[in-house]
Amino acid sequence: MKRFLCVISDPQIFGRGHLARQVELQNEFMRHGFEYQIQINTLDIKNLTMPQNHTIVLDLSIHDSEPPTSYLNQFSQSIGFDWSGEFIPDLNLVVVKHPERQYRAKIATEYGLQNLIINRNLPAARLSQESPSKEFLLISLGYSARGESYLRALAEIQNLPSMQIIVATGIDLDLDLPSNCQVVIDSPNFVELMANSKAVISNGGTTYVEALLLGKPVLAMPQNSEEQYFVETLSNLTIKDSSNSGFRSLDFRKALEAGMDTNGAERLCNQMLGVR
Repeated sequence: MKRFLCVISDPQIFGRGHLARQVELQNEFMRHGFEYQIQINTLDIKNLTMPQNHTIVLDLSIHDSEPPTSYLNQFSQSIGFDWSGEFIPDLNLVVVKHPERQYRAKIATEYGLQNLIINRNLPAARLSQESPSKEFLLISLGYSARGESYLRALAEIQNLPSMQIIVATGIDLDLDLPSNCQVVIDSPNFVELMANSKAVISNGGTTYVEALLLGKPVLAMPQNSEEQYFVETLSNLTIKDSSNSGFRSLDFRKALEAGMDTNGAERLCNQMLGVR
């Protein structure tokens, strides 16, 4: 039986996106009867010895260190993920190692958005809203975003009508925030928090997509060039808010045509089982 070992970025440093995606993918592989282990990328991982019939899957941040060649050579196959947001499996790490944005753009165009691994609780969270969204704005700029990023986000909305603001983060920001701001660290119900918000300010990663799929107006504030590229890729699927505030909403018809749904893990599993 084919066995998989997935190496992901440390969630305490790079956020929990990689972990959440791979748990979804792990469940899909296990549903098909395959063994799929998840390992945090640490300094000790190069000392981990695995049987020859394992395939290694790398889902690492651009800032993370790639396991050494001597470690990778013990596996029968290596599959790398594109960390720019499309999560494209590629044999022997071609996408992971390739520095040219044009190459990644070409691959993303070929695959569209069908490989996005979206939280499976998203449809239920959207349908379970029995009352209109609460009057609060949610700001979430990524697990490791620092205080200055949140201050820029607050500056972006200073001319909007005043409302309650919830800042969801993975770290203590240690900021002197306005009285209408509440900080939530490591929210266990983040999807529900998004579902109940009036609007969302996010970075350019999976949270951006999930907020759009929940039907929220979203202001994207990408934290790096890859997130900027991802937001630009999605721009033709979004509609600009009439208030000219920079918020955009999803055009659900176009998103459906592009294959953006919650079945990405299933499609990705099938591709990885047949990757050449």
